[in-house]
Amino acid sequence: MSGFPIPTPRTESTHYRIYEFAKTALIKIFSHPYVTVCDLYCGGGVDIEKWETAQIAHYIGIDVSNSGISEIREAWESQRKNYNAEFFDADPCAENLQMQLQEKADQADLVCCLQHLQMCFETEERARRLLHNVSALLKPGGYFLGITPDSSTIWAKYQKNVEAYHNKSTSMKPNIVPNCIRSESYMITFEVEEEKFPLFGKKYQLKFANDIPSETHCLVHFPSLIRLAREAGLEYVEIQNLTEFYDDNRAQFAGMLMSSGTNLLDTRGRLLPRSYDVLGVVLFIIFLQNCHLQLYPFCTIHSSAFSLLQVSIPHLYFKNLIRMLSHHLQPHYCMMMRESGKSLPGETTTGMVALIRHLSD
Repeated sequence: MSGFPIPTPRTESTHYRIYEFAKTALIKIFSHPYVTVCDLYCGGGVDIEKWETAQIAHYIGIDVSNSGISEIREAWESQRKNYNAEFFDADPCAENLQMQLQEKADQADLVCCLQHLQMCFETEERARRLLHNVSALLKPGGYFLGITPDSSTIWAKYQKNVEAYHNKSTSMKPNIVPNCIRSESYMITFEVEEEKFPLFGKKYQLKFANDIPSETHCLVHFPSLIRLAREAGLEYVEIQNLTEFYDDNRAQFAGMLMSSGTNLLDTRGRLLPRSYDVLGVVLFIIFLQNCHLQLYPFCTIHSSAFSLLQVSIPHLYFKNLIRMLSHHLQPHYCMMMRESGKSLPGETTTGMVALIRHLSD
């Protein structure tokens, strides 16, 4: 592939501002001072200010485009950011980055793909290569963060459109184009009609209001994403639509979204009805590098698991992480209950947390 287009800031675009809000919110939640960040498809350097605000220690930028790497390197050098940086010309979906970098870059606390993640789903091979590269780049216990159009929302709207078109009784049939989804905020066009959600390679054109060109994207089949991530050693933490994220965390992020100039909120910080349409087409993905958790006396528990539980796990996603830990620990926990006869905490999420902390003391 020749490379992805370098994003051009369009400050008048609601779409652009929403993506900026989403990226800033993710960085605020998961980044903390002195971490190492690896940014995949970083071309254009649109996020270097965000990483400086987060006070990171080290930045690794990787992009398939020579011009994109040159642009972000020049931006970093000219602005003299307070973090060290390395830049590499490589395609995370096609090349083995572990062999390509050959210890030139440190493992990262965070690996991000905040643009173009959806284009990695052109084929299963490309998606698998991306996730194996992410796993190799991450430290144990590190996070993989991504932002992508919400394929579930898009597919649901598409199916509703096709159903309406083929419904002989509807009076709206002459006004409906089955492969084209229109709303006040955007237009989505598919090339051909599909009955089932294709796992890979289903492309569509997405054009937001005030954006002159449309952009090509691929649907992301989230069960396949989770399956391939687990094969690569990445555990699912969350896949969350931006409207759900904002409603869950309004107190923390209302001021940030209001100051973005998107005019999506009322005076009390609540989403306006029309806002659900434009925010609902964007989502976060969050995965955790597998810590290889096992229980003593059968095996040892990776120490980074406890530091995550006690210190650095973001509160917003704590419950989902504990659910994942419980899945790993449940068989060993039940065996300990049977063999020891001790009165240990119950087989619940709360009990698992207590057990983990008990064993880490």
